[in-house]
This record gives sequence, structure tokens and C-alpha cells, in this order.
Amino acid sequence: MPPTNVSGEPPYTSASPPLPKAKTKIISLFLVGVIMISIFFLFLLLLGIASLLLLPFLLSSLHRHLRRRRRNRRHVSSDGLSSRFVKKLPQFKFYEPIESQE
Repeated sequence: MPPTNVSGEPPYTSASPPLPKAKTKIISLFLVGVIMISIFFLFLLLLGIASLLLLPFLLSSLHRHLRRRRRNRRHVSSDGLSSRFVKKLPQFKFYEPIESQE
């Protein structure tokens, strides 16, 4: 007795698989497109949720960092030049108007 499939038909013995019908090929392409688009929108949705959850944390840490820098700036004296010393420095004119010779 020759081997049979579950459905009772003889197994397919040709080297190439049977070609799908055009109708099933169109449906499968449509389903692949729908699934890819739904995965893409799910990714965008999760990206939006993650940004909404992380944005307040990032803003608060930035605010804390800037507040700490401002507070430290008030307490620490500057090691730079004083305004009196800067005013004593020589000043140079880099541009002089050209007088016309008429």
C-alpha cells in the first residue's frame, strides 16, 4: 500500500512544490502588508509612551542640574580677572576710518 497523507491523498512527489493560486497570493500579500503596518504602528505607540514616561524625568534632572550649577556659582568666587583689572588693560582700536584724499 502506498503512503498517504492525513487527508488520504498520496504524497506529492514532484521536485517543485505546487504553485499557489493567484487569489491566495494576493490575500497573503495583503495580510503581510496589514501585519507589517500594524507592527509599525505598535512600535510608534510604544515609542510615544516611552517618551511620555521619560520626558518628565529628563526635564527634572536638567532642572536640578541647572539649579545646582547656579547655586554653586554664587558661593564659589571667580578665579578670573577682576573688573578693575580689566578696565586697566590697554585698549586698541582695530578699525580707523579712511580719510578721503580730495
